[in-house]
Amino acid sequence: MNKPWIACALILLAFGALAAGAESDKARTDRTLVEQGRLVIYFQGQESGFEKYSFYKLDSGKYLMETESELALPRGAGNTLFRYRTSETMDDNYNPLLYNDTFYVNERESYIHVTFQDGKSSDNALMGGQTLSRTARVSPSFRVLEEAVYSLYAVLFKKYKLNKAEKQSIPVYIPKIAVEVTAKVNYNGETMLQTALGEVKLLRYFVDLGGFQGVTMDVNEKGQLMRLNIPRQDIELVRDLAYDMKQGVATPAGK
Repeated sequence: MNKPWIACALILLAFGALAAGAESDKARTDRTLVEQGRLVIYFQGQESGFEKYSFYKLDSGKYLMETESELALPRGAGNTLFRYRTSETMDDNYNPLLYNDTFYVNERESYIHVTFQDGKSSDNALMGGQTLSRTARVSPSFRVLEEAVYSLYAVLFKKYKLNKAEKQSIPVYIPKIAVEVTAKVNYNGETMLQTALGEVKLLRYFVDLGGFQGVTMDVNEKGQLMRLNIPRQDIELVRDLAYDMKQGVATPAGK
């Protein structure tokens, strides 16, 4: 006697699933993939993790960047597992609008959610078991950088079109400490990288992040992040060219 009702329920569920699928398809069509990549993380010379990123242009004219990473430090160096998931929405000049960061240290969750508006950052965060709510002033034009979200350096290059300009001072907001600092960027000339796909010419920069962290950044002629070296963290990141090939990138030099 209940069979007609069951049939109707199944039909409604089917239509609901189709509608949800249509919404999902619609959501995927509001953005165009501009660039993606994977970086292999080496700690003290040993492969210890990865970071992947995807950079999109939204139909609204804004940009979206998403990252995910894992880093496992061996025994004797902390025996710690780090996992990060971030997303950042930017305006058409790469200025941050929203930044979300969920990260795990040995599976203990922390998060930071930041909104940028009218020259001010406002966040809510959970770090070390403590709930925080903070505000800070930010410059009219600035970038976000985090100590363990390395792909963000690629957007620094995009925004400031570094090329061969020397001694630039760039305002940078650090979400974990909710403070804007000055990043000093120097062009250090060209270098060559030997890869399985041939020799690649790179532009090299040194980034002094507020005086507490120095980063050497190598970028190829397409503006892609190819290598990062962070001596203070004993970390080097190298672009995964095999991953590029799987995504249809013919060569790292863009030929």
